[in-house]
Parts: sequence; structure tokens; C-alpha cells
Amino acid sequence: MMGSFDTSSANGLGALGLGPTDEGQPGGAGGVDGRTALDTTSPFAIWGNGSFTSVDNDFANSAYDGDVWAYNIGMDYRFAETLTAGVSIGYSDSDLTTAFNNGSYREKGWTLSPYAIYRPVEDLTLVGALGYGTGDIDVTRSNNAVIGDTDSEMWFASLSAAYRMYPSDTMPLSLTPSVELVAAQKTVDAYRDSTSASIASTRSNTRQLKPALELAYAIRPSDSLTVTPFLESGLVHDFTDAINGDKTAFSFGGGLRLSDRETGLNAAMEGNYLAGRTDYGEYTLSGTVLYGFALSDDEGRPMGTVKPFLSADLNEYGDQLIRTGLGFDHGRLSSELAFSRTLSVADTELDQEYRAEASIVTIRMSMPF
Repeated sequence: MMGSFDTSSANGLGALGLGPTDEGQPGGAGGVDGRTALDTTSPFAIWGNGSFTSVDNDFANSAYDGDVWAYNIGMDYRFAETLTAGVSIGYSDSDLTTAFNNGSYREKGWTLSPYAIYRPVEDLTLVGALGYGTGDIDVTRSNNAVIGDTDSEMWFASLSAAYRMYPSDTMPLSLTPSVELVAAQKTVDAYRDSTSASIASTRSNTRQLKPALELAYAIRPSDSLTVTPFLESGLVHDFTDAINGDKTAFSFGGGLRLSDRETGLNAAMEGNYLAGRTDYGEYTLSGTVLYGFALSDDEGRPMGTVKPFLSADLNEYGDQLIRTGLGFDHGRLSSELAFSRTLSVADTELDQEYRAEASIVTIRMSMPF
């Protein structure tokens, strides 16, 4: 039955909706990790990344292949020289062909992730992130003769540490060992397919330890521009829900980082290959762009205040919402850009079906007289 196929255990974090969107090797181009690899002296930073992951599983009785496209945007604020915090929103689209039942698996998911970057000493970086995600799943089997759809819900957390070392006093070479812990839980709701067969709810748990090592070389073609090619390798150990029974895999990758102090623009590109699992292969291409800025005029005077926020709320129907976005205050003007997602619907008959699917972007501006 299609309900027994759960991408969170069969395909790991890639199809979970995390993948390059919210996790990856520390220092790479993916998600918050890609953000932490790009330094900026500006108090505000906005960033975005996109990635493509291809997976191929030939394991007996569970063969599938396909790809995952993932996108992420975020904004953060440097509260102190050592502490930066922000929030990111991610979207992923998983499209798999499930050969074991002549079917398909399609999942579109959203994730919301607040994060913090702490540097207690100059070359030590600690990163913590929490997240919540929802997904819409469409499945088929028996050459599209049987179809079904359901929803998923996910919570995840990660904690990583990386320390940059400089083995040579005469060469701009850096060596960065790192380690990351990832924990996630995903629930796929029960549903009935087009034959009225009942598919039970499933739950999976992911617990991973990911040590890695990066070698980078900084090239400075001008006073403001730094170009840094890098190579990295790492180990992925699954404590639960191992892919095809293999608890350990190896990752190999490399890429390029760019940083321009004058414009505040940073970018990273990376390719990564996951190997070592029985009958399973995965590669990812990803890129991140970051822009740092300060809200001040030409004379350095503050122009306003940006306030990232994350909140849980109830609307006028009693529905539970989660909201995130940015507020901007300048003098008497107050404005807000917010994204909200309905988590649960109150027990009423007022447009319940419509409200259950609601994801809304709102813009609000006000000025008292």
C-alpha cells in the first residue's frame, strides 16, 4: 500500500522537506549552513538559496527515483558582535517515481525555521535552528489506476559547531572541522485512496550525527573581493530510520564562495554527492546569495527599524495560525509583511474546508494622526 512508503524514512532528509533547504554540511551552500559560511559586517542580512537533489534507490521491494527542488529565503539581524538571529521560510517539491508499485509520490512542503548564530570566539561558530513544516502529498499506484492524497506535519531541530584553523602563516589556507546533530519527526496523516482502502497514519523519526571537514583557500583579486574555492568531506550516521538499513554514508563536495565588502554581496555555489548506502545514490547542486545592509542615510543616521517576528495566533474564527515576517517602523509609520499558515481549524461550519488550506501573505501599513 502506498501509505507504507514514507520519504522521511525511505529517502532521508532530502524528501523530508529539509534536505538542502534547511540542513546540509556546515559551511556548504545549503540553507542556514550556507548562510553561516557567508560573513557580513552589516547589521541586517537577507539571503536566499535554491537547490536540486537527484535520488536513485534500486533496493529490492522499495525502488524509486526522482528529484527534489528546494528554495529558501531568510533574514537576520546582528544583535551583538557575537550573536546573529533570524528566521527563514523554505519550500520544497519532491517528485518521485515509485517503481516498486508502478506509481508515484509527489509532495509539496513549506518549512518555517528560526535560527541563531553565535561566535563566542573569533573562529568558532555555533548554529542552532528549530523548524516546523507541513506538506501536501499526492500518490498513485498500479499505473495511476489508484490515487490518493493526504497531508504531513514535521518538526525538526539542528545544532552544529565549526572551528576554522589556519595551518600556514604564509598561505591563505583554512581547515574547518565541524559536527552537526539533526533530529526530526514527521507524521503522514491517514487517508482513503480512490478504491476506498484505508491507509493508516505513519510516523518516522530521524536522528543524525554529521562530522565533516572543509579545506578552503582564499583568493583576493581586489581589496574588497574575496574568492574562496573549497572542498569538503563528511560522514552521516543515522541512529534511526537508516536508508536501506545502512546507518552510515559518506559525503563529498566542493564549491566556491564570493564576498564583496564594498557592496555587501556574498554568494556560494556547491555540488555534493552522498555515497556508501546499499543500492542508493544522491547528489545535490545548490547556491546561496546573501546581501548585508544597514538602515541609515548617507550621513549615517538611522532611517528606521526592522523587526523580524514569529508568533502563534488565533483568527476571528478561532483557527490556530502561525505567523512570521518582518516589521518596519520609521517615525510614525508602521508596516508589516507577514506569512501565515493555518495549523488547526476551529470546530465551526464557516468555510472550514477553505480555511484548512489557507496560506496567506499580508501587507499592513498604518500611521496615527
